[in-house]
Amino acid sequence: MEKKLRDVKDEIKGIIDKKNYCIVFDTNIYLNLYEYSPEVTDFFVELSEKIVDNLILPDTVKREFDRNHSSCLNRQRKKIQNATMLLNKPLDQMKDKISKQFDILKSFKLPDIEKLEEEIKEHISLVEKSFEEYTLELDTFNEFNNRFLDNDKIKQLIDSIIGKGNVLKAFSLDEIYLLCTEGEKRYKKRTPPGYKDEKDKSGIEAYGDFFIWKEAINYCKDNNLNLIFVTDDLKEDWYELKNSERVSFRQELVNEFKMQTSRDVIGITSNELFSTLAEIYDKETPNTVEWILGYDVDDYIKEIVDFGIINDVMGELINSQD
Repeated sequence: MEKKLRDVKDEIKGIIDKKNYCIVFDTNIYLNLYEYSPEVTDFFVELSEKIVDNLILPDTVKREFDRNHSSCLNRQRKKIQNATMLLNKPLDQMKDKISKQFDILKSFKLPDIEKLEEEIKEHISLVEKSFEEYTLELDTFNEFNNRFLDNDKIKQLIDSIIGKGNVLKAFSLDEIYLLCTEGEKRYKKRTPPGYKDEKDKSGIEAYGDFFIWKEAINYCKDNNLNLIFVTDDLKEDWYELKNSERVSFRQELVNEFKMQTSRDVIGITSNELFSTLAEIYDKETPNTVEWILGYDVDDYIKEIVDFGIINDVMGELINSQD
């Protein structure tokens, strides 16, 4: 059975209360921060700064972040523009369909069909005007969003961790060779983490998750620390799954960490960490943050476009003829 959020929060607080702990963010945690609104990102970064002294940056995470940083920024800058295009696309499709239907109806020589077509076009013009007005509002938000991205608080957080000397030393070439050999054997046995990346990645990149895990273990072993490992990569090579739902951190990882460090580890999502930190530091969670933690933004926009807007527009047009 999946652990309740309250139980997970108690586990996180339990490790933090012990003082001798570190926190490792998987690369996806940093990169995903670019996908949120400025308000949400601000809140998450502010909470991360509260625990920055305990945040450890594996060299593999730093390299993956550096490799993907520019594309994340560019994708977020284009997101508002893309959202506008998504809004207009169903309207353009609807106009095309209506035009074709009127061509058919006019071929039947139906009475007053031109008048009906003109009325429909007038209503569509009103809808287009509403979209245009909303697009102007988006332009203002887009300017604010670009200024926020120029400030790049996520990169500042990374630089702060590096400035504190909390970035881990890169593996040597000999170590990488040995780790790739070990990783290959682990993947054949489907030993977590990382084996789910084998199909999608090649070469050293296929062992990225395994490298991060080994860096975290080595650091905690050398410094006698408990570990809070945070990843939103909800695949079976990090988490136990039941009916595609996350149940808990893989027990093999817990056992491996315990055996090699004699310390404790918990694996959690960003949702669980930031919810807990908000409680610890008595930070009020903005409504937008609570919403974003419970819903994927891209899926929401797609759902609106696919099922909401075009149906609403058609409904308004139909009702206007009553």
